[in-house]
Amino acid sequence: MHLLFDSLILSNYLQTNTFMKLRLLITVLWIISLACRPVITVGWWEMAIVGLLVALLAAPPLLRLYRRLVEFKRWRKNQKGDREIENE
Repeated sequence: MHLLFDSLILSNYLQTNTFMKLRLLITVLWIISLACRPVITVGWWEMAIVGLLVALLAAPPLLRLYRRLVEFKRWRKNQKGDREIENE
């Protein structure tokens, strides 16, 4: 009985000890990875550059869309005018 009890204590100690070693290893690796992470800061100048790039890339398609919309509205207005003339 005493031998069984000792083996249970030893087994429990080994499991706890292994768990603690694993926990310590994970904690150390986590702290090291935190220390190696780059710090990214974005200032007003960088945001202005990104805004300028977005404006330069988005402006031509938006301008074309606006022109086509104006042309479509003008065409639609002419279509309505032609229908009124035909109905008279």
